[in-house]
Amino acid sequence: MKFSELWRELKDRRVVRVAIGYTVVAAVSVQAADLTLEPLGLPAWTYTFVLVLALAGFPVALVLAWAFDVTPAGIERVGGKDDSGTRPHLTRGQSVVMAFIAVAVIVAGWRLLGEPARVGAEGIGSRLFAVVPFRVSSGEESLRAMLREGVLDILSPYLSDDPRMLDPSVMLSAWRNTVDSEAEDLSEGQAVELARRLGAGRVIVGSFVGTAESFTASIRLLQVPGGDLVGDATVEGSSDELGALATRLSGAILSLEAGEDPSRVEYLSQVPSAALEAYLAGRRL
Repeated sequence: MKFSELWRELKDRRVVRVAIGYTVVAAVSVQAADLTLEPLGLPAWTYTFVLVLALAGFPVALVLAWAFDVTPAGIERVGGKDDSGTRPHLTRGQSVVMAFIAVAVIVAGWRLLGEPARVGAEGIGSRLFAVVPFRVSSGEESLRAMLREGVLDILSPYLSDDPRMLDPSVMLSAWRNTVDSEAEDLSEGQAVELARRLGAGRVIVGSFVGTAESFTASIRLLQVPGGDLVGDATVEGSSDELGALATRLSGAILSLEAGEDPSRVEYLSQVPSAALEAYLAGRRL
């Protein structure tokens, strides 16, 4: 059987249709699992199990589609004959090609379908935070240059334990690969998706409004996946007091994550870092 005849035979036996249909259903199932397994409280390995099951079923579906057909009379074994009167069969070379295609599809599916749950060196979970470069609304270019991406370096030393912050270099590299221009701001949905790909369980988005002498920083802590709001807060600062700004921002973030009442977040953001961490640790106990 020539390869052109093989392709026609694959279409006649609905192997191509089954492959396309199975891929669509598997993709939807994996995406649904990615969105629902964590809220249901199932263990992290459940997603991997669903993914492996979906990929392992692909060659099985192809083999069954080649060998059997669904008719009004039920499932029947395919027994068609070619023009020579013999049953079509696969040569060794054609079998190798089909096996190669199946393996290639499985590998591609693992990379594409498994991407949402990719776990990097930083791990995954709600105690890992991703900070997206903040919007800066100011007529002063110096403020934008200082704080847009600089907010990651400002916060990093204060979110290095539990919870911890995704490495700034990892986030910035992924962010630059996402935006068309470094002047572009991600929407909250895009920020949540980026954090999810990097394995973070929380994402922090925010903005600076004002001048170098006096500005307001607004932050929003979002859950990953889903993008539900954990909490939001605002703090005041200036470019001359970045250390104090970092303390207040990190204090607000930690207080929001701990579930503190919004009315107390502003006060707690001004508490010294060591005292706040001790208080929140005692609160968790």
